[in-house]
Amino acid sequence: MDRKTIAVKGAGIGVASQLVNLVAKFVVRTFAIRYLGMELLGLDSVLIDIVSMLSLAEMGLTSAMLFRLYKPIIDDDKKRVSVLMASYRMIYHIIAAVITVLGIIIFFFLPYIVKNISITWEQIYFAYVLQLICSISSYILAYQRILLNADQKKHLCLLVDMIATVIFSALKVFVIVLLHSYLFYLVLNIFQIIIANIVLKIYSFRTYSYIDSKEKCDKADLRVILNDTKEVLGGKIAGYIYSGTDNMIISIVLGTGIVGILSNYKYISSAMKGIVNSTMSTIQPLIGNYLNSDATKSSSFRTLLRYTFIRYLIAGISTCAFTTISDSFVQIWAKSDAVVMSYSISLLLAGDYYIGCVYGPLNEYLIGLGEFKLSKIAMSIGAFVNIAFSLLGVLTIGCEGVLLATVLSQSVLWIVNGIIVFRSYYNNEYGYIYLKKQVAYICGLIISIVVSLVATKLLPTDNLVYRCILGGLVSGSVFFLISVLLFGRTEEFRFIYGLLNARLRDN
Repeated sequence: MDRKTIAVKGAGIGVASQLVNLVAKFVVRTFAIRYLGMELLGLDSVLIDIVSMLSLAEMGLTSAMLFRLYKPIIDDDKKRVSVLMASYRMIYHIIAAVITVLGIIIFFFLPYIVKNISITWEQIYFAYVLQLICSISSYILAYQRILLNADQKKHLCLLVDMIATVIFSALKVFVIVLLHSYLFYLVLNIFQIIIANIVLKIYSFRTYSYIDSKEKCDKADLRVILNDTKEVLGGKIAGYIYSGTDNMIISIVLGTGIVGILSNYKYISSAMKGIVNSTMSTIQPLIGNYLNSDATKSSSFRTLLRYTFIRYLIAGISTCAFTTISDSFVQIWAKSDAVVMSYSISLLLAGDYYIGCVYGPLNEYLIGLGEFKLSKIAMSIGAFVNIAFSLLGVLTIGCEGVLLATVLSQSVLWIVNGIIVFRSYYNNEYGYIYLKKQVAYICGLIISIVVSLVATKLLPTDNLVYRCILGGLVSGSVFFLISVLLFGRTEEFRFIYGLLNARLRDN
């Protein structure tokens, strides 16, 4: 099987895996909402973020190790692969030890993080230990995944994980419904990781039988890997600040229970992000090849505008639907009015999702141009804005302040990335055209949201399920019609229409 076929196969399994995980998590969370309650879900979200913080001990080493394996695999240098894997095995065991030590230290600070919750501290401490074991076990057993990924067998890892997710999701629903036990749920998480990694370990031993488990690591390799790590450490920390600090800040200041209620809304927006990212993940290599070919700047800019418009359409229709029906959906999902938050929460989460989706092409162009250091600078600036304004916002306007800080940091990242791309590759004239189009898109989205909200309120039914379904259809239709009216004559719209028309004729 050639590498192109493997890449396509991997992309297909990646999308399927994302969808299966999404459905499985939705089903498990639905039962968790009904049988465990919001406090336990809030505790779960906070503990996951704490463990994610401890995982920064990994410092991006995985990316550095993966890079070092490419050449010996291509050259079929089995001895070199065996030596590198010995080094990686030792590094992962050291990471597991570091996470264990840091986890024990954090254990004594839990009362300062988990607040205003009726769950007993014995349960909280036990749950934290189980989450910690879950993270540690993933490092002790999972180093062979690096070799599979480097050898273009990531689809096997995804396939095994997908099967494990389906099986253990069913078991989790069983213990939640029959035992009402959050702790047994966490135990199943541990077994899911262990069993999936054991399966992959057995496969690796059989496929790469030349790897000597008694091979000694090379100190020179360790130094090189640690040096490579410096290049990705900044992005690793910045990424955690974006995704892993909001829940802890809210828990410390406002209470852990609020995190549980908010997590319902964040789950929906995160699901939308996951679908877009998995769908668009195959575009990055194409952009990199295109920018490094003989393409002119005008043609590459035209491609940037087309790609951005495609993401605008995807982001716009889902943002419009989210802002229109999220409250009703959460109310139906949880079967309670008490879990509905202020409408500003939906708007802020929608803003974060929209910006992240639409500015994505700029970030991919930045990476395609090889501007890794500039990309790290942009991420660092955005992360600083996020953490600073989150602390200020939660103390002044509460939960909304933390989400507003995330929107502001995303906006800063969008602006900084735009400045870098247009100054390093294009020019100010191109930048002005891009800015004008983005303003027009945002105006179109705002008009669509307002019209959708008004139209939804006029629906002739009080049934929440019907209002949710009809609201989604109405908001999607409204966004499509307004997009046709505002952008139907643009080159980007004609390009997409031509592609769809050609595909329909072929079929």
